[in-house]
Amino acid sequence: MAVVENRDFAEIRLQGDQDPSQLSEVDLLRYFLYQRQMWLHFQNVWTQWQLGVLDDEVWAGYEWVICGDLVKTQTKKNWWRDKHSKALSLEFARQIEGCD
Repeated sequence: MAVVENRDFAEIRLQGDQDPSQLSEVDLLRYFLYQRQMWLHFQNVWTQWQLGVLDDEVWAGYEWVICGDLVKTQTKKNWWRDKHSKALSLEFARQIEGCD
């Protein structure tokens, strides 16, 4: 919702997705924290799926978003690996690394 409700943050998200090194120090922190919150959310959804609480079709939709957008480009993969993958569960990180 941060992107929807705040045009300035939408611009930060777009710039961060393309080249985070071009963000100011403050905007880089905002982008990083937004991404961390998002990855924690996705890990929570993945955990629910692993426990059988979440339907396979629902997880498939999340996986499509993750693999089809969030780690699709090399820049996004690098950001995931450098900033987030080690802060999340190893099994979830393996799931994300399996995106092709």
